[in-house]
Amino acid sequence: YGLKIKYPVGLSGRVDPHGVAQKAIAQFGFGFIEIGPVTAESVGNEASVERDVVNETLVYPQQWGNDGLKTIVARLRGKRDHSLPQLLRIRHMPSCTLEKAMKEQQLLLNKLSPYADGFYLDSIDDRWSIEETIAFIQKISRWYEGIPHRKSLLLYIPLDLPMDQLWLLLDYLQFENIDGVVIGEMITTDRGYLVGPSGKASTLEKVKAIEERYSERFTVIASGGIHEPKDAVDIIEAGADLVQLHSGLVYSGP
Repeated sequence: YGLKIKYPVGLSGRVDPHGVAQKAIAQFGFGFIEIGPVTAESVGNEASVERDVVNETLVYPQQWGNDGLKTIVARLRGKRDHSLPQLLRIRHMPSCTLEKAMKEQQLLLNKLSPYADGFYLDSIDDRWSIEETIAFIQKISRWYEGIPHRKSLLLYIPLDLPMDQLWLLLDYLQFENIDGVVIGEMITTDRGYLVGPSGKASTLEKVKAIEERYSERFTVIASGGIHEPKDAVDIIEAGADLVQLHSGLVYSGP
């Protein structure tokens, strides 16, 4: 989708949410780095991330915890510590209306564009109907097409999004200005938001389905359930163009 990425393995933004270790991490041989999620205001995590060592799983209390737009822009405005492409994942604030979400996404795209090599549009909200979601993404992608120096725009897909909703989304959005899809890594449970090897099966299901149905229409980045080199190979062979590490880096190392 226009970016030159040297290696097909990237790093999830949740591994270094405050951006304090990017210089060191960039030397591990990654091809790109995700930054985010980024929201208009900070979203705090009152509880700490739980480590389930036996199952090599991380349990997050909050999906979108981050320092907020103002703090992240201030950090990005400084000298970049690495030469890797930065893909920024942007999200509207929890519980906001469709109208407010549109304004927030436009704000995020405008303010972060000088520092982004591409964007992950995280706009699927289970409070909205699938029809509302499609209309929202169509509107934001068409608005963004008219922005000077447009960057790549990829749709962020929750790992546990039902397949029937995935089909509806992509059937409509294949004709829009969406350059690709990013399959996330979190699974929603009663314990919190799980990231671990159990996500591989759902990742493979979605990657294979997108490859079979849409062939080369979408660039596909996948990030769920990758803990060993074979996991990455399996997911790329299934049709993903790139993969991202998250819990696999924490438990298995680079």
